[in-house]
Amino acid sequence: MSSTRTVAALVDQVAEDARDQLVAFPTERESYRDLAARSRVAAVALGRLGVGPGDSVGVLAPAGLPLVELIIAASRRGAVIVPVNSRFKAAEVGYVVENGMMYTSGTTSRPRGCVHSHATLLHEAAARPGCD
Repeated sequence: MSSTRTVAALVDQVAEDARDQLVAFPTERESYRDLAARSRVAAVALGRLGVGPGDSVGVLAPAGLPLVELIIAASRRGAVIVPVNSRFKAAEVGYVVENGMMYTSGTTSRPRGCVHSHATLLHEAAARPGCD
């Protein structure tokens, strides 16, 4: 994995090397090969919307395969997804959108920002069994 530089590259590598592995959510499953292909289609769509390197893309969606596909698609464009918790109140959504970062659902009255780079996500993936 040392040559892998982005989340999209990691997905492409797993799609090629471990064709029998699946991405699974409680009600959804998809092969890494299909995930890679669908994220490429989504990356083209993001490009047509003008999304490019360094852009932030806000997404208000529940956890699931469509969100994962968008995260990888953004990686392919050099952009970053800003996931917005669908349980946030309107003022909290506005705060996240205005500040364009990733937020945790802290115990304070305001969401707390956190930074995730491709490197930190890849480091977390490398710590999981079967992701080397």
